[in-house]
Amino acid sequence: MHKDCKAILWDMDGTLLETEHLHTKSTQVILSQEHPEHNLTAEQIDLICYGETDAIILQKFQAKRFLEHINLESFLHLKNTSIKLLILEMKPSELIHSEVLRFLNEAQSKKIRQALVTSSEKETVHNLLSHLKLVDYFELIITREDTTENKPSPTPYLHAIESLGLQVHDIIIFEDSDVGLSAAKDSQAIYCHACWYD
Repeated sequence: MHKDCKAILWDMDGTLLETEHLHTKSTQVILSQEHPEHNLTAEQIDLICYGETDAIILQKFQAKRFLEHINLESFLHLKNTSIKLLILEMKPSELIHSEVLRFLNEAQSKKIRQALVTSSEKETVHNLLSHLKLVDYFELIITREDTTENKPSPTPYLHAIESLGLQVHDIIIFEDSDVGLSAAKDSQAIYCHACWYD
């Protein structure tokens, strides 16, 4: 860990938690409900969903003539409902790596401040963190609803850094996707590609 680090900013999906499959599975459920005739494979859906905000995901499906009758608010409601049910079926060990837990605890023991910066929705984020008993690790939680722009814009990270009262050189960002890494890079903070779930 960087000797001058005062805070760690965690991305959630694919970095803190192994949740990319939850987003893909919930989207598959919605697609199958709304378009039972669709012929997209799980791999194709995963490529559409990986690392993207739900607004972009919906746009991509609508460009393929799917979910055209659904607006973003309805899509989010359907997705959050599906994810909530999926979470209840899963063990904590299926969602978070033991090394990530060890790192969270090590940072906490060293009094390094921690925040979560994600493009996922507030409801989904708090359901996951509550289910896994992780809420208390984070001094600050920034979700999709909290900033005017989402990743790949650096806005969510800059908002978190300002909210913590720190400077970019005080921060380390953990990210996994190209979209998230672009946001981290443009924030000018130190960042690294977290690969617990690669």
